[in-house]
Amino acid sequence: MDEQSEWSAENKVVIYPFTQNNLTSRTHEEYINAAREAKKKSTRKENISVNGIKGISALLQIFEYPSQIIFDYMHLVCLGHMPSLIKRWCQSIDRSTIRSIDSALDQLCLPHNVNVPFLDSILNASQWKAKNSRLFVLNV
Repeated sequence: MDEQSEWSAENKVVIYPFTQNNLTSRTHEEYINAAREAKKKSTRKENISVNGIKGISALLQIFEYPSQIIFDYMHLVCLGHMPSLIKRWCQSIDRSTIRSIDSALDQLCLPHNVNVPFLDSILNASQWKAKNSRLFVLNV
C-alpha cells in the first residue's frame, strides 16, 4: 500500500482517495489515428491494440466515434452494473446463504420460452452471460 491509500477493515478493501483530473473524451480523429497505428503494428500472428482499439473498422466511415455510438442495456446493466452489485452483495453474506441462493437459482421454474439455466454460482456472476443477468434483474 502506498501512503495515500487506506485499509478498510469493515469492507476488507484498500481505499484510494479521489483525485480530480482533467480527462477529455476521445475524438473521432483520435480513434482513426489509433486504428491506423494498431493496423500498422499488427502482424498476421498478433493483433496489437492501441488505446483499446484493435484496428480499422468499416463502421469508422459511417459513424463518428465516440459521439454517435449509443450505450446499450446489455453492456451497461447486464454485463457491467449487475455483476459488480452481486459481487458486493456476496461479500456481505455467509457461505450457507450463498449455497441457498445457488440452490434457488438452480431450481428456478421458468416459462418454456425462457430457457436460461444458471450454470455458475452467484459468486461467479461476473462470468455470467448477459441473459443470466437480465433474468436475475427482471425475474428473480
